[in-house]
Amino acid sequence: MDRTPEGQFCAGRSGNPKGRPIGAKNKVARKVEKLIIGELESIARKLIERAKDGNTQAATVLFRTVVGAMRERSMPIRFALPELNTPADAVEAMRAIARGIADGELTGDDARALTAAVDAFTKAIEAHDHSTRLSAIEEQLKPKKGK
Repeated sequence: MDRTPEGQFCAGRSGNPKGRPIGAKNKVARKVEKLIIGELESIARKLIERAKDGNTQAATVLFRTVVGAMRERSMPIRFALPELNTPADAVEAMRAIARGIADGELTGDDARALTAAVDAFTKAIEAHDHSTRLSAIEEQLKPKKGK
């Protein structure tokens, strides 16, 4: 085990490396999740009934969850990003997204979606750059014909 001189574990090192994986749910959380999933239909029906009876809280829950999910799947994000061709363009795109949030033009969900798209573009550029560099290095390391 890697420890500091004070006896603490080094940063990024667990005292139990075979312990619970990050994001793993405990038994209670898994049981509660199964119960909820098993009752989703009846919960939804009850919410709809209450909303129809004038319960504004039930209506709000329905609209926020159902309509929000429908919007997420069906409506394009109307926000102009700079054209992405280079890593510098990705920086400008992130700046535009931050400005859109600050100006109220973008919701948090829309900003997350756009950020993910810019991030994917950046990763693609990096992968292409690494591939190009590796090919150049391999070409230089090939034995020359006639020598």
